[in-house]
Formats: sequence, structure tokens, C-alpha cells
Amino acid sequence: MTMKSIELPDYKQQSDAVKERFNKLKQRPVELSTENLGVTFSGKKTVEAIRDVNLSVYNREFLSILGASGCGKSTLIRVLAGFETPTNGSAKIQGKEIQGPGPDRGMVFQSYTLFPWLTAKKNIMFGLELQHGRSSIVESEAMQWLDFVGLTKFADSYPHQLSGGMKQRVAIARALASKPRILLMDEPFGALDSQTRAQMQSHLIQIWKNIDITIIFITHDIDEAVYLSDRIIVLEPNPSRIAEIIENPVARPRSPQQFLTPEFLAVKKRVEDLIHPRHDDKEEQLPVFKLTPTGNEIE
Repeated sequence: MTMKSIELPDYKQQSDAVKERFNKLKQRPVELSTENLGVTFSGKKTVEAIRDVNLSVYNREFLSILGASGCGKSTLIRVLAGFETPTNGSAKIQGKEIQGPGPDRGMVFQSYTLFPWLTAKKNIMFGLELQHGRSSIVESEAMQWLDFVGLTKFADSYPHQLSGGMKQRVAIARALASKPRILLMDEPFGALDSQTRAQMQSHLIQIWKNIDITIIFITHDIDEAVYLSDRIIVLEPNPSRIAEIIENPVARPRSPQQFLTPEFLAVKKRVEDLIHPRHDDKEEQLPVFKLTPTGNEIE
């Protein structure tokens, strides 16, 4: 049975509680905004990567960005982080133009970016020492962040002694230690196995609920985006543009049991339809040649 064969509600349909949540969300200050944002890369061949992206991200919102591979998700988040400069338009934090990386934004990448020669505690201390110098207060703060992400027992462990999920928890703690207003996450769980990924999603929701932080989250995983987000931005490629901004009708608090609710499946189907438009009901056929002996078919 496919989602197409199940009668689903309109993905725009919201319960009263969800409507009230979005009304409150939109009354909060705008933390980050873009206006007619465009990025063009010049070289042997000019490539327009992003065109006319307009968005506003509210205080303490969890916003996910989805799209097909190569649609400009990472380019967009690099502009928001200050690693890339827009060719057109603007990107602002609290009304001020983004001029480059800054302490008001933390960044977590898909790859494990911990310093391999430093322990978990000293990885977190690294940024704090750059800001405040070496002191016992810095070490105490690092230990508080390790406790917050549940890794106090692994304070003196090196990255190679940690699992993938533990490494990403340390990376999140390091990014949050400088007390940024916005946490930018570029497919942070993409390299994790499915069980660890599910655990990290739960950890992230708990962290977000207990810290004054706005999260912008890049992912390829539709279930992950629907599970975590307040709103979901779906990008279309060549060049990257906003296809739709979806207000997630799935109620909070979230739980894995919601993955099969009608609201969850309705949003998931809408996102799938935007990313992979169905021109007809035929399954795409690959131009493959038969390389097995006749009579040895599996279907």
C-alpha cells in the first residue's frame, strides 16, 4: 500500500492547537531574513546557484530546508553562516547584514569536525578559550555542556574513542558553547546509522526545547524534516528557488508514534511530490542489459 492509495487530509489543514502555535510563532522577533537572495558562481562556466530566495526565520523556530541533491541547500546555509557572499539581494540577522562568520551563529556539519588531538572537553573549550582566554570558568562551562548532552563520562575521551552519535553531540555542544542566537546544521545526522540518527533527533529536540536557540536544519530525509520542524522549506533546483514553505500541521510535542499519523503522511506526500514530481504512474526504467542466464529470473 502506498501513500497515494491512502486517503490523506489536506496538508494545510491544522488543528486549533497548531494554528495557535503558528500565530504565536509569527509574533516573535525575526532572527534571520533574506531578501531576493541570489548566488552566482563565475569561472569557465557561470552557474546561477540560487535565485530570489525570500524568507524570515522567527526566534526559537525550528526550520528545515529540503530539496533534491544539488539544489543549493548547502550553498544557502553557507551564505547564512557567512562563508559565501551573495551576488544579489541580502541576508540579515536581526536586521543587520551578514558580513561573514560570527559568534551569533553556530555551525554543525555532516562530517565529524572535532579536532582529533583534543579530548571531548577540550574540543568544547577551544572556542571558549578563543573568546575568553584560559580559565577554570571555561573548563567548568565545557563540563556543563558535556553534562547537557549526556557525555560527562566521556570528557577525557578522544574523538576516535567516541561513536558517531557521540561525536555529533560534542560538535553540537561546541557550537552551542559560544551561546549563538542561531544554530545552522548542514545534514548533521547524514553519516549516522538509522538507530543512532533516531536517537540524535530525539536529543536535538530536547536540546532545542531547553535552550534559547533558533535552528536552521538542512536534510535529505523527509521523515526527519517533518518530525523535527515547525516549518519546512522545499527548494527546487537549477537555480535553487523556494518551491513552497510548508507550515507543519503535526502537533507538538513530537514522538516517533506520529510517523504514521494522517497529518504526518500528508506533509510527507506533499514534500515528496514537490521534490520528485510524478509525471505519470509508471516507474522509471533503467536502460540495463540482462546479464544473468535465461531461466534464472528472481521475479
